[in-house]
Order: sequence, then structure tokens, then C-alpha cells
Amino acid sequence: MPRVTRRHLALALKVAVAISLTALFLHYASPAQILRALRSANPWLVSTIIPLTLVCMALAALQLKILTDCHGMKVGLAQIVHINSSTEFYSLFLPGVIAGGALRWYRLSRDNQMRAQALVAIAANRALNVVALLAVGIAGWLLGDEPPGTAVFCWFLVACVVAIAVLAFVLRHPRFASSLRARPGGRRLLPSRLYAGWLKMLDALREYRRIPPLERARMMAYVVGWQLANVLGTYLLCLALDMDVGMGTIAWIRAMLGLALMLPITVGGFGIREGGWIYFLAFHSVAPADAFALSLLTFVRTLFQAMIGFALEIRTLFRLAARG
Repeated sequence: MPRVTRRHLALALKVAVAISLTALFLHYASPAQILRALRSANPWLVSTIIPLTLVCMALAALQLKILTDCHGMKVGLAQIVHINSSTEFYSLFLPGVIAGGALRWYRLSRDNQMRAQALVAIAANRALNVVALLAVGIAGWLLGDEPPGTAVFCWFLVACVVAIAVLAFVLRHPRFASSLRARPGGRRLLPSRLYAGWLKMLDALREYRRIPPLERARMMAYVVGWQLANVLGTYLLCLALDMDVGMGTIAWIRAMLGLALMLPITVGGFGIREGGWIYFLAFHSVAPADAFALSLLTFVRTLFQAMIGFALEIRTLFRLAARG
């Protein structure tokens, strides 16, 4: 099967899964009940989406800039905001690997041609955010008053943190790099070109040792602050919908949903996000319609950032047209 056909088939399957899951959850939460919940939401609390999203955008850009500055990449803060927000826009209809990975990598390395450093910066930034997401989720479960039946989710988050730590140790271990190079019979596990790229990425990763302790602390404050701002924003949306859910509960549910949304089985996370909120909030006796409404409001936050990215892309196109 041609590559383009396979790609189109995969996209069609993701759309079908998203539609099927959304339709399934709409069976438990009727559209009329969801609309009723949305109409009764406090508009002032819902409007907090805007300033908190802007805060999150700033924090995300600041943490990535520290990583790019360490490599000597000449990427401005405004440019990083543009890249991040446009990534959210393209993620609405493109696979996450393309929008969140390839496109962001191309934009970061386009001007400075530091491809390995850009890839490492993106990977490190992603890894830090995932670890912070899991850590905040674990802390939220421990500090919150959670039902006993949810303990398995906390242990799952702990297992994920341990797995990430083990993976990071293995990838950075010298024996792992040598195992890619030396094989019986003089052959390598990786082709020469890929092995050379791997060495470049290892060298780029070692450059993070030069980040001063104060700068590292500041970067971690940005990473954790970004997660806490998102938790706060979701908590305010719960208050807007008159839902009795604590911030600790929201923290660990966001961590579980964050892991689930990494699965490339739907478009834009539709179906998974709605089903996750319905399932996890059921432990706190939240009605499916209210959980579905909360999911839609959290998506509005993503949509708002995506629209900023769209506006920035249009502005760039007009500037290029004017120059041409």
C-alpha cells in the first residue's frame, strides 16, 4: 500500500475512533444535559481561561528558552511563543508526531541549522513536562481526600515516574551507546548515519550540565508552575459548573488523562478526553453531563491557544506576501 494511502487510512481510523468514542459517551450524557450544564456555568469563572492560558503560554516559552539558550540557539521568546501556539493549531487536525514533533523541530532549527540540539531541546522539554505532570498528580492524590478505589491510579503514576527514571538512566549510560556501535562481525545495531546522529544528540544532552543551578531551579519553577496553573484553571472551571471537586483530584486526573492523550488513536484527543473525565470524576459522584461539559471547557482552553497560533501564522503569511 502506498505511503500516502496508509497515512490517509490511519487518519480516517483515528477520526472514526474519535467519533465512535464521543458518540458512545453522549449516550450516557445527553446533549440536552450537557447544554444545560454549559448554560448554567458561571461566565466570570469560565472567562479565567483567557488569562491563565496566557500565563501558561509564557511559562512554557520561558522553560523551552532556557534549554535552547544552553545550546546557543538564537531563538527569541516571542518566536518560541509563536512556535508553541502554532503547534497547538496544527495539532487540531494533524497527527501529534507531525505537529508537536516534526513541525516544532523544523521551526526551531530552521534559522540556526542546529538540528540535533533542537531535537534534544524538544525531547528534554517534553520529558520535564511529563515528569512534572506525574509528580503533581501524585502529590494531588496524596494531599487530597480520595476514595480508596483510586489508589491504583496513584501507584500507576508512581510506576510511570520510575519507568521514566530507568529509561533516562539507560539512555545516558555509556554502555548503551557502545552497544549501538559495536556488534559481532563489525556490524552496528544502527546504520552509520543514525549512529552519528545519536552521538550528536548525546553531546547536546551533555550540554545541559552547563546550566547553572539557579537557572535549573528557575526552569523547574516554570515547569511546575505551568502544571499548577493548568490545575488551577481546571479547578475554576469545576467551580463554574458547580462541581464539588478538589484541586488534588483534578491534579491526578489530569496526570492520567495526559498519559492517555499520548496514545495516537484519535484526532485532537476527542473521545479519550471526554471519556476520561466521565470515568474518573464518577469516583466523586459527578454526573456524566457535568464531566462532559468540563471536558469541552478544557478543550476551549486549547482552542484559544490554537487560535492565537492561527492568528500569528496569518500575520506571518501576510508579511511574507508583502516582501514577495
